[in-house]
Amino acid sequence: FCDAEIVSTLSTQLSWSHFVELLPLKNTEVKLFYANKIAEANWGVMELRKQKASKLFERTLVANNQLPSKIEETKNIFKDPYLLGA
Repeated sequence: FCDAEIVSTLSTQLSWSHFVELLPLKNTEVKLFYANKIAEANWGVMELRKQKASKLFERTLVANNQLPSKIEETKNIFKDPYLLGA
């Protein structure tokens, strides 16, 4: 993490072992994603390792990208007018 303010805030919520697991990650966005998940869900280091191995960040990113298109598809279902009983 580059920002000292972020590190000082996270240091109250994450253990040293959490930081050791997060430091090898290249992308800051990925680090912050997992750090927020640790704080929100009170993950231990083993849970963090499990979620990293299962690529939670990538799966969440894919799921979030697919959601708006599904919503748009459902909005278009009733765009064509129907004349019933005419």
